Amino acid sequence: MPFDPKPFEIRHPGSSEVFYDALPLIRAHLAYDMRRAREAAGLTQEELGARLRRPEEKVIKTESGEWDISEGHINQLLRVCGLPPDWKPTG
Repeated sequence: MPFDPKPFEIRHPGSSEVFYDALPLIRAHLAYDMRRAREAAGLTQEELGARLRRPEEKVIKTESGEWDISEGHINQLLRVCGLPPDWKPTG
């Protein structure tokens, strides 16, 4: 299922322009990509948490966009999933 930015749309009355609430949109898109990386590696949330030495709860919150994601966290996730640093989800 592709990422859907529609929930982050902001429409001003009387205008046809569409704006997006940037920070939640970026956080949600990163979370979506992180889940895709885990799935590409064939890992469960529990297995990824064990490899990252983090509680499964943190993986769940990160994938739902409830937890801030650092560049270091992204790099570590890609490494433990066996994906290259320049990995991009397809589809």
